[in-house]
Amino acid sequence: MPSAPVTKPALRIVASNLPRSPISVLDARNGDERALRALYEHNVDYVMGMCVRLLRSRERGREATQEAFATAFEKLPELREDCSFRAWVAQIAVHACHAQMRAAKWTSLFGLLGGDEVTPLDELADASAPPEVLHDLRRVGQALLSVPPESRIAWSLKHLEGDKLEDIAAACACSLATVKRRILNAEQMILAELGEAP
Repeated sequence: MPSAPVTKPALRIVASNLPRSPISVLDARNGDERALRALYEHNVDYVMGMCVRLLRSRERGREATQEAFATAFEKLPELREDCSFRAWVAQIAVHACHAQMRAAKWTSLFGLLGGDEVTPLDELADASAPPEVLHDLRRVGQALLSVPPESRIAWSLKHLEGDKLEDIAAACACSLATVKRRILNAEQMILAELGEAP
């Protein structure tokens, strides 16, 4: 099957069934510093890992994570009672990553900052991953650089983070149909870059 390098589960870097935050958002909303700290500590590794993999840079991933939590805590009163804090802060983080991708595109286009270091996907994978998976990650990761940010984010959330399509739509603040279209676009571009027929 031609799309195997793009869609096989082995490309997933993290598990998709992470536990939800048991910390009281209501306490954090009321200014309880322990609740705020607990929300941060319970979710920071997930958000940081996602940002690092989306941006392919540990430094830029840390910046996006800091921005996401600062925004989330500032806007915490706007969070609906029934909304998951993790999903909400992930949406904010995806937006921060997208903004950084757009900024990086323009700064590199005009040569303002020089080349930003991009960490190969295989270097972000678990060290116990089989060599063939690491090889696939390196090839796909290089091809992924040619994909527009919106499609790259949707594809990465599905294949690298293991997120469900509904969660990706929420994180990207778009419809399910749009997410599917973006993922398909990314897959077609990746296959073209790899010289494989779609």
